[in-house]
Amino acid sequence: MAIIISAFMTNGGVPYSSYTPTISIWRVSDNSLIVSSASMVNVASSIYKYNFTTFVYGVAYVYLITGDSGVSAQERYQWGNCYQEIPDRTIGTVQTDAGNSATQFKASQTDGTADYWKDALCIFLSGNLINQVKKVTAYNGTSYRLSFTNGYTGTPADGDTYALVNF
Repeated sequence: MAIIISAFMTNGGVPYSSYTPTISIWRVSDNSLIVSSASMVNVASSIYKYNFTTFVYGVAYVYLITGDSGVSAQERYQWGNCYQEIPDRTIGTVQTDAGNSATQFKASQTDGTADYWKDALCIFLSGNLINQVKKVTAYNGTSYRLSFTNGYTGTPADGDTYALVNF
């Protein structure tokens, strides 16, 4: 999982891009330093970003962006925090159906709206497909089938548990 942290660098309120800022990130729960003085990437005049690739849902972090020592202390340091709760998810089980395959299976969800689960991610929590993730490309609200253009490595077994995650 990743999250992007961005900064708009100024000096006296004026955009300032003469210095590449660095970022340090700490995990709040144990005060451990996760990222130490990493350079941020310039994406536009005075706008920088850092792609925090070790970000984990449900974990709180604080960060410090450090700018040029030649600017005022107030604008040299920027503190912030980032935290995102685990996205909405629904747990289900694969239902017995002769049409189950690597690209579709009957779900335990009974939402009657066509494509209700379209674009959700489906991750298996048990069985031979555990930890495999695919994007739902269609949902049939009558037969309760989840479909996937790029299928799993095999057919899920009856009763295998999965999570549907909507962002």
